[in-house]
Amino acid sequence: MAEHNFQIFDESMTSIDTDAEYLAEGQRLNGVTPGLASPKMHNKLYRQCSVMAYAIASVLAARGFDVSDGDSGGLVNAIQRAFAFSVNGNVPNDSGAITAVRPIDAWPVGSLFMTFSNTNPATLLGGGTWVQIKGRYILAADTGYTVDGSTTYGAMTKNVPLVSHTHTFTAASNGAHTHTVSGTAASNGAHTHTLDINSNGAHTHSYSGNTGGAGSHSHTRGTMNITGNFSGVGQKYADDSATVNGAFYIKNTADEPQQGVHVSNGGERDDWFGFDASKSWSGATSSASNHTHSFSGTTGSNGAHTHSGTANSNGAHTHTVSGTAASNGAHTHTGTTGSAGTSASFDVRPASIAVYMWRRTA
Repeated sequence: MAEHNFQIFDESMTSIDTDAEYLAEGQRLNGVTPGLASPKMHNKLYRQCSVMAYAIASVLAARGFDVSDGDSGGLVNAIQRAFAFSVNGNVPNDSGAITAVRPIDAWPVGSLFMTFSNTNPATLLGGGTWVQIKGRYILAADTGYTVDGSTTYGAMTKNVPLVSHTHTFTAASNGAHTHTVSGTAASNGAHTHTLDINSNGAHTHSYSGNTGGAGSHSHTRGTMNITGNFSGVGQKYADDSATVNGAFYIKNTADEPQQGVHVSNGGERDDWFGFDASKSWSGATSSASNHTHSFSGTTGSNGAHTHSGTANSNGAHTHTVSGTAASNGAHTHTGTTGSAGTSASFDVRPASIAVYMWRRTA
């Protein structure tokens, strides 16, 4: 630790003027005059001088300077260097000389000066030649970067071409679910729909209706042939009136018994006749006029089955749909997004604030 040899006079202060006595002392006011000097007054004088010298020497030693009353030059140097630094930040040279430092000296040629004031640093700092830098960020120098004050890199925006592309995706479900649907299905002109109607187990179909009336009509009688024997009872003579008519006629009669004729019961005659009734009939059967027949019933069940068919359209039309699509358990949907991509410009500046920036060139 640095040292000094300055000491305080009259450390015990046993015979010394008080501050009031020293203030009023005639020799302090007018100087020493021939005659007897006051010891107490001189003790006060020497003490004040020694106290001040001791205080200054202590400060210099604390700053690292060794001082002695035998080295007046070293004492001056130490005082200059120690007190100049503590007052305005100027640094004395090794000899203790203090050179005034100007603000501009803190920014040598090649330095950057940044401020929120749009005033040339030559005015603010007291000199120098300055060039303002506009619209640029600071980049730390590295291999591949030229540091010459004029070469610049990068841009505020970038135009990046995005190649046209698609994305495939799989949308996973989260368990069984349904989809609600509603709207109108647009038609694309007259068309047909092929359909299969599923049955829901064995079942029957009921039916009923009326037959169509085919108009009034009849049927011709045609030809009929009837053969065999016919006996007549109670006929006595051949000219008796025959009792047979219609489709039958008398083939032969006789007054005398002939083959097939016999008399019995007191002269009465039983006649029998053979006949052959082969004959064409004329006329037609009667009709019942226009009429229909009602019918109804139930088809038999043949177990679970389906019906297929084609529903024809009658020109362009639409179908209205609504309801809920039944869930078939957890499932996923896959697909491809539409193609997209084009060139686009975007800002590449980071979050920042703007300042005025100058570079000293001379």
